[in-house]
Amino acid sequence: MDSIESVAAEKKAAVKKGYSITTYRFRLYRKHPEWFVSTKEMYCKVADFYLRLILDREFIHMSDYELQRRVEVLTQGDKKQGICAECPMPYGKVPLYFRRAALREAAAAVKGYISRSSRQPEGLQAASVPRGLDTSPVYYKGMYRNLDLIENKIELKLYNGTEWKWSAYRFTMDGREIPEGAELMSPTIKIEEKQIFLHFPVKQTVEDVRTVKERAGERYLAVSLQLGDVFAACVAETPSIEEVSLVENRRICMVHGGKKFCHRRNLLEERLKQLIRETEVMDGAAAREEQQREKLRRLIKQQAHQVSREIVDFACKEGCKVIAVPDYQGNPDFDRKPYLSSSTYDWIGRRIIEYTAYKSFQKGIVLCRIPVKGISENCSRCGARIKRYNEGHAPGEGYLGGRIYICPNGHRGNTALNTAENVGIRYREMYQKEK
Repeated sequence: MDSIESVAAEKKAAVKKGYSITTYRFRLYRKHPEWFVSTKEMYCKVADFYLRLILDREFIHMSDYELQRRVEVLTQGDKKQGICAECPMPYGKVPLYFRRAALREAAAAVKGYISRSSRQPEGLQAASVPRGLDTSPVYYKGMYRNLDLIENKIELKLYNGTEWKWSAYRFTMDGREIPEGAELMSPTIKIEEKQIFLHFPVKQTVEDVRTVKERAGERYLAVSLQLGDVFAACVAETPSIEEVSLVENRRICMVHGGKKFCHRRNLLEERLKQLIRETEVMDGAAAREEQQREKLRRLIKQQAHQVSREIVDFACKEGCKVIAVPDYQGNPDFDRKPYLSSSTYDWIGRRIIEYTAYKSFQKGIVLCRIPVKGISENCSRCGARIKRYNEGHAPGEGYLGGRIYICPNGHRGNTALNTAENVGIRYREMYQKEK
C-alpha cells in the first residue's frame, strides 16, 4: 500500500505547471471614435521618433532597462541630477506609460531589422531600415483604470488631437467570460473599420504542461475530421500495457451538425456570388459583398469553435491527457482531396484543429499531430485497402464520400470511426512506451 501511494505521489510531483495566454476581444460602444484614431496616430509618431533615435545613437545592444533609461534621459531629462533633455520629444507632454509602450515597439522593430540584416547573404540588397511604423497602441496599466468586468466598464486615457483626457466606455465580450483566477495583461487598441476593440491577453494557469512523450501510456482521444453530417469522430482509449495494438475502456463520441452548417454556408455563398456579379453594375454592391464575406467568415469561425469545444469537453469527461489529430499542415494530395485546400470558405478541419489545440492546452491536455498517410484508406483492423460506399451504392476505392467501408478481409464499419482508430494506432506506434 505504501509503495502504491509513493508512486502516485511521485507522478503528482512530476506534473509540470505552466500557463497559457488567450486574447479576449472587448468591443467598445461607439463614443468619440476620432479620439482613437488620433491616439493611434500619436502612438505611431512617438514609436517612429524612438526608432530613429535608437538607430542614430546605436543603443540596440543595451539591455531593455538600460535602453529605456538612456532614451528617457535623452528625451525627458533628469530633474534630480539636473540633466536637461538633449533630444526633446516634439509632441508635447505624452503620458509615461504611453511612451514606454511605444519605446518597446520601436526597440522590437530595430532588433528585427538587425536580425534580418545579419541573415542577409553577401551580394544581396541589405534589409530596409524600418520607417513610419504603423502599429496599434498597447495600453499599460497607467493608461486605463477602473476596469469592471461585472458592469462591463473601463476608463481609457485618449488623445483628442489637442490634449489627453480620461473617458469612460462600456464594452461587450460577445458572451465570453474571463475565467476565474485569470490575469488580465496589457490590452491593445484595434480599429476595425467603424468598430473599436480592446484585445486583452488573458493569462491562465495550466496544471499540466508535460510533453506528448511524457504522457505516453496515459488515456488519449483519437479524432478524425469529416465532411458529412459528422464533423468529428472521437475515440477515447487507454493503451494496453501488454501490447501496442490493444486498448482498454473504449468510448466513442460523434460530433454532428455538418448538414446544417453546409446548408447555411451554401446559402451565404450563393448570395456572395450574386453580389460579385452585381459589383460592376450596381452602386454599393461592393460594400454588401464584403459584408457577405464577413458573415461567411463568422459562420465558419463559430462552427469551428463549437466543434472544437465539444471535442475538448469529451476529452475532459473521459480523463484523456492527449488529443491525437491528423496532421493536415503537411502536404496532402490536394488533387485527390480538394476539400483540404486552405481557402477560407472550404473545409474547416484546419481551423477546428487550431482551436482545439489552445482550448485543450488550457485544460492541461496536449494536442498531438499524426501523419495522415493511410489513415483514411486502410482498414484499422487488418491494414488492407478499403472501399467506401453508402447504402444502396456499390463500394469503390475512389469514392471519398462514403460513410461505410468494407475491406478484402470482410471487415466493415463506419469510415469516420475507422479513420479515428487509425489515428489512435499511429499515435500508439509513435509514442507508446515499451514495458
